[in-house]
Amino acid sequence: MLLMLAAALSRFDVIGRHSVSTDGVLFDFQGVKITATVQGTASASAIMFKVGDKMPDNHFIVWVDGKRVAGTCAAAEFPNMDIEGNDIIEPPYKEDDLSACCAACNANDDCMAYSFNGGDGSCYLKRAAGKLTPNDGRISGLAVRAAAASFHTSGWPTGANNTVKIPLFAGLAADTSHEVVIEKSSEPAWNVPMIREPNYVGFVGFEGDAGMSYGDPPKASARRIEFLGDSITAGFCNQGQDLPETVFAESFESSWARRTCDSLQASCHTAAWSGFGMVEDYDGRGTTLASDMWKRTLATVNGDNDTHATRADNYWKFSSWVPDAVVINLGTNDGLGRRTELIPTFNATYLKLVLAAGEAYGDKTSFFLACGPMTNNYCDQVHWVIAKAKAAGVQAFFLDFVGLPHNCCGHPCAADDVVIGNFTAKTIAAQMGWDSVEIEQQVTDGLVETI
Repeated sequence: MLLMLAAALSRFDVIGRHSVSTDGVLFDFQGVKITATVQGTASASAIMFKVGDKMPDNHFIVWVDGKRVAGTCAAAEFPNMDIEGNDIIEPPYKEDDLSACCAACNANDDCMAYSFNGGDGSCYLKRAAGKLTPNDGRISGLAVRAAAASFHTSGWPTGANNTVKIPLFAGLAADTSHEVVIEKSSEPAWNVPMIREPNYVGFVGFEGDAGMSYGDPPKASARRIEFLGDSITAGFCNQGQDLPETVFAESFESSWARRTCDSLQASCHTAAWSGFGMVEDYDGRGTTLASDMWKRTLATVNGDNDTHATRADNYWKFSSWVPDAVVINLGTNDGLGRRTELIPTFNATYLKLVLAAGEAYGDKTSFFLACGPMTNNYCDQVHWVIAKAKAAGVQAFFLDFVGLPHNCCGHPCAADDVVIGNFTAKTIAAQMGWDSVEIEQQVTDGLVETI
């Protein structure tokens, strides 16, 4: 039984920037959460689709009744690619097929990745997922424990008419209700500084047994925080430098922004994209900027014939979700230390954005403007913006990340993100009069297997 969107939209909760069309709930920002309570079914699947076939994969985390659903075998695969070195044993295993090689890796506590040779059945188990190199006939993959995803869009056909069925759970009691959460854990388009085409996904509905229905929708937290940032906020490389440099080395679930939300028990919206800056991007192309992205519902949908513009039907309606706090960390990619000529434009653009947000959200919203941890070359400009914003009546505060850890590819690792998240949560809590719960580590206990 498929509970379609039109009949059920009021029965589940969507947090994060999204739009609703006749095709489904459309979104591409990280951290978008779809939460529902289903009942009368022992199994359930999500019906989804993607739009865009030349952009990086998207990946998602699923929770069922509070337990994180482990990825299927394999959690991430790379056709015609080999993983160099890190072999656990020599000679390699001999397995009948790819799935048997993957299963052997997942059964070995030391195995984080594998490479399978379809020609002779050689199965190379790897203690670390190192550099990927082209090799026809090889298929490499990450063990479930190594991938920051419950499922991903690799191999999905493109277009709203090409829906995909994703199993979420099976074998649970049908006579009780089950809370299901699907969260997008990758950024709008991983490591893509130029938007070539849209890269969004659509959620159509849940499918389950014949008697499935929705229970009361879960109650969202009354606290609201919005984040605007770049790779530091997105969680770029936070799964560690031993993983191949792909989208699977990134997990927004482990990011400092997500940890801040967990600590403060807040509902959060996030708009973050690696390589983007306030007035220039890392490569100096400046085709689309974070200050452009902030205006959009779908980040990867450009304006007509203008990469800085936003289509009229894609403007985010700021009055639809008013945050208590806005956290911005932009400036690293602008490179003001080597592009000093950009400082006046950076200051003016940043201040204009904060003032526009303040006007849209009202005087009860507080702004926390960060600098660091990868560089301090924009801290003076952030202080200038804060002073001007305060003079205009905006509640603005400095968030000092300088000196906080960033040990993975020059970015914060997951463990570093915990430190930064706790620091951010305490700073916000002190200003807002909120309580916070210190997050000590990434929660990985209670994994349940999907089907």
